[in-house]
Amino acid sequence: MIGGFRVSQMIRTAALLKICDRLASGPRDSADLAAEVHADPGLLHRLMRVLVGVGVLEEGADGRFSNTEMGELLRTDVPSSAAGMAAGLLQDHSWKAWAQLPRGVVEGSIPHLLGNGASFWEVLARDPETSARFNAQMVSQTTVFVPQLLEAFDFSRCRSVIDVGGGNGALIAAILSAHPDLRGVLFDLDTGLAGAGELVRRRGVADRCTTVAGDFFESVPAGADAYLLRFVLHDWDDEHAARILRTVRPAMTPGSQLIVIDHLLPARADTSPDSRASLIIDMHMYVLFGARERTEREMRKMLEAAGFEVERIAMTVPARTIVARAV
Repeated sequence: MIGGFRVSQMIRTAALLKICDRLASGPRDSADLAAEVHADPGLLHRLMRVLVGVGVLEEGADGRFSNTEMGELLRTDVPSSAAGMAAGLLQDHSWKAWAQLPRGVVEGSIPHLLGNGASFWEVLARDPETSARFNAQMVSQTTVFVPQLLEAFDFSRCRSVIDVGGGNGALIAAILSAHPDLRGVLFDLDTGLAGAGELVRRRGVADRCTTVAGDFFESVPAGADAYLLRFVLHDWDDEHAARILRTVRPAMTPGSQLIVIDHLLPARADTSPDSRASLIIDMHMYVLFGARERTEREMRKMLEAAGFEVERIAMTVPARTIVARAV
């Protein structure tokens, strides 16, 4: 575990150079790949050999390299691709933020601000390439999660849905694709909506999806049957998360439902994979945003204080799907 950061950066490098994409058609010589990706031949060869050591690639008797089953997941053109996560999660600004974790814990400061002199969102706003990688990371996570959401909530009962803080539209586009009679609104800041128009057109739902720019601390569009908050509340401390809920509540009509998708912390920490994943993401949210995940009890309390009643919690993974109604 101590040495995990080294493997992370090697996988990140492979993702940025699209090594596994270039091996999709079969074994390749590292020197050929080096010329193709404009890398140092000797160093790329060494990188690919160590990727063999961690199970991403394999080296044949002829010295050529090919993808393993794990390596296939780093291709950008396969279902459940991890390439977006590898390139997006390990960006330089996040790396610098995690380096400040010791100081942040001692001082009670936000590590991302300490390491970058700017908030997470400020970094994305000033660097289109970094923002694009983050959006690709979110799209890859959404692609994996959507089938679970469609199983957990019956959108066929709705006429309209609003994705609050929905970014470039990957989630609402997938929902609309699965329900041809449904109409949607994608709501986010102007910067968050970058690329949304192209994505919903590419998914064939542009005629049923309206993009609206705005600030969810001020107001959200009214009158939908369902409101989505996916990975929104965990970006904020309790005060700001509660404020978002208080903004959404007045926009809802009688009978409309709120769907909150977030990780839930265990009441007591243990070593189970589910517990470990949520505890790690909780610290990740602190490092990047000064924010946090919440236990089921904390989430219920916050929703009730904002005028909601939790109807059920679907055990989707890695995040839970909380269905609530306005009261």
